[in-house]
Amino acid sequence: MKKIVFAINPEDEYLKPFRNLKDSKFLEDAEIHFVHIFRTNTHYMDMVPYTFPSDANKVEIAISIKRILNGLKENILLNKKELMQAQVECFFHANPNERMCEYLKETKADLVVTSTKKMNTIERIFHSSFTEYLLKFSPCDLLVLRDH
Repeated sequence: MKKIVFAINPEDEYLKPFRNLKDSKFLEDAEIHFVHIFRTNTHYMDMVPYTFPSDANKVEIAISIKRILNGLKENILLNKKELMQAQVECFFHANPNERMCEYLKETKADLVVTSTKKMNTIERIFHSSFTEYLLKFSPCDLLVLRDH
């Protein structure tokens, strides 16, 4: 059975291309994972570390993210068996790019599916792309979705 990981950014502009996968044949007979990795940040104020999100915030964020991912899962997967077997994960990590590649290795994924949006020149200068990182370092095949 092939393993497919959906690397999801829960913002609407990134979710839209995933919704177009409804009834896709390549999802049949696959173990499917819907995954989001939330970036954690540590700052120092008066030499005391402050981490965001806090442990209390992580619980709330994970619940919200999983609600979004479950909604997407139900929108894409119509087969009851696939729905029941699909996994939904939310992780917290200082480097989401690295953590996603670790997850792909841990699960022995055959394919990672992600979406991207069109960026202007200034955005490209100041924003590194998750998708570009996966293109370089993913241990498995990559399918990139774009909204038209």
